Amino acid sequence: MPQIELPNADTSTITLAEAMHSRISQHAFEEQPLSIASLSQILKNSAFSENASHRPYPSGGALFPIEIYLLVRDVESLSPGIYHYRPDVHRLEFLWVLSENLELDVTFDAWVTSAPVLIVLTAQWSRSWNKYNDFGLELSLLEAGHIGQNMLLSAVATNACGCPWGGFNEKNLADILDLDNEREQVVYTIALGPSISKASPN
Repeated sequence: MPQIELPNADTSTITLAEAMHSRISQHAFEEQPLSIASLSQILKNSAFSENASHRPYPSGGALFPIEIYLLVRDVESLSPGIYHYRPDVHRLEFLWVLSENLELDVTFDAWVTSAPVLIVLTAQWSRSWNKYNDFGLELSLLEAGHIGQNMLLSAVATNACGCPWGGFNEKNLADILDLDNEREQVVYTIALGPSISKASPN
């Protein structure tokens, strides 16, 4: 499948402490594309693998059950479509085009599908289950939370913003991503886009 190499740009404008204190959840985004530089930095800071056993978040047993998909609607230099992030090489794999009925397929809230990017984190349960059994499920969810927080703080640092969203249609989203729910399941979504400067916090 086609792979897109992401730019190695640093667009950070604030410190980590400032990002932590400035983070809010926004249900609206600036009406412009998300820059490819911002998206690249968000993904790199959140999940890029410097080597086979290390990523910028903890993972039980270094098994890394969480996968990262992107439903791209409006990102500079990217065609609208569904992508998979490769943390080992910091690239996006283009999977297929977006459905015209994405809003109906994913959620009842239009603001989510109007976001330039919807990040979808999935868990491949067997990676943790084989070692930890039931506890592996809990470890996978904790890992998704760590990645999500990395993304939210990295977004703030690049003048973007993110909003975690739990109201997704799990079955339809799994169909869009062509997931086998017995093996891989959606656990977390985050809407991303350029920040509106005077948004109300949530």
